[in-house]
Amino acid sequence: MKINIERLIVVLFMVMMLCIIMLVESPSQPPRLKKEVEEGKPYEFSREKEYWCALADICVKDQYLYLLFGEKGVLEIYDLDGNYIKSYAFYRTKGQSQLHADDQYVYLRDQRRKLYLFSAGEFVRFENTDYDTYCQKLTTFYPKGEQRKTDDAKYYVKLASVYRMNADGSSEQVVHRPFYLTFFQGITWFVTIAIFMAACLILKAIADKR
Repeated sequence: MKINIERLIVVLFMVMMLCIIMLVESPSQPPRLKKEVEEGKPYEFSREKEYWCALADICVKDQYLYLLFGEKGVLEIYDLDGNYIKSYAFYRTKGQSQLHADDQYVYLRDQRRKLYLFSAGEFVRFENTDYDTYCQKLTTFYPKGEQRKTDDAKYYVKLASVYRMNADGSSEQVVHRPFYLTFFQGITWFVTIAIFMAACLILKAIADKR
């Protein structure tokens, strides 16, 4: 079988570009957002693109759907039919962030266990106190299952997208995200170079067989 080296070189180049894209989109806050935020002062903006990461958490309250991309330090807000409204970028450090809710607010707990409070899709205030200390003043948070439900529907994540299960048992997609956006999380220079080197070795092996 005749091997077309020129075509293989194009494929190798595409693999290399994919590695670079994966590295650039690694779990870190986009540079444009990073320079706009500081602790306690989230930056409101309109979404520009999808994020190469999984959803960290979701929450439903006051007819709004909150999607948390913890790796990117971004909270997206939709209506309950999946229509995009706005985004907030918040100060990000290493660690896990989560969403909680009670009768009054949606609480975004950042990686430093500080709290951003939201109501009706809007940022209300920042609580510069430890999460556990603040919670002692609150009634019990809704259980995770409850904070993802309305009176007649339940919202859940499947692959990278958000779905709604209605009271009649039917399901529908309300926020579509391509499934591949959850791939290659935690990509590093080491992984990128390894993929590139593997592609080079495969190309060389094929060329030697000619």
